[in-house]
Amino acid sequence: MQPNLYWIIPVAIVVAVLAIAVWVAVLWLSSRGHFMFLHCVALDRPEIGLPWNRYAREGNSLFVFRLIVSIIAMVLLTPVVAGIILLIVPMVTQGAATVAGVLGAVGLAGLALLLWPAWWVVARLTRDFVVPIQFARGLGCIDAWRILLALVSSNIANFVIYFLFQLALGAAISIAVFAIVIVTCCIAGCLLAIPYLGTVLFLPVLVFQRSYSLYYLAQFGPEWNVLTNL
Repeated sequence: MQPNLYWIIPVAIVVAVLAIAVWVAVLWLSSRGHFMFLHCVALDRPEIGLPWNRYAREGNSLFVFRLIVSIIAMVLLTPVVAGIILLIVPMVTQGAATVAGVLGAVGLAGLALLLWPAWWVVARLTRDFVVPIQFARGLGCIDAWRILLALVSSNIANFVIYFLFQLALGAAISIAVFAIVIVTCCIAGCLLAIPYLGTVLFLPVLVFQRSYSLYYLAQFGPEWNVLTNL
């Protein structure tokens, strides 16, 4: 590689910049798309232009929050991943593992596994509850988070049960999809892999997941019912 570094490094930089640009663009589109999808599910209307323009401020606020959280997660995980690589590569190249190297890699991997649930909880709370609060009350993401944290702090047990049920529900959906793919000899898997067609086929599950959090939030009182606060 050394004789070709003069073109490998510029190409790698360009590819990295393009990848980051695509990721940021997708993150922005998905943030705006959360409000479009919620609008269609909550009001049972197949509209695109209206929610795209109406919830532009809320969607942009959500995008900024998700971008910051993602950057923080990457900053925390990058040293951990780099440490694992630095410990594993010498053992692989030398063909011999050391106790210190194995224990260090396992410890760093355990730290990464501890960071992932925290990120998942934040992402899940944002999607399931912060977005509906923004949607119903016209708030920015940070203001909606403050309101949600007050609700969570007074109903911790209920939200713990909610997350446990979400894990069970996710496992059940995954098993059902896997079973369908096996029964159809992977034909269903190929159809689900097609971007637009896969989304359409999976739409009942997506609508159920989106609706479930709305009904769960509504149980805390009329002020938490998205439909009655539009």
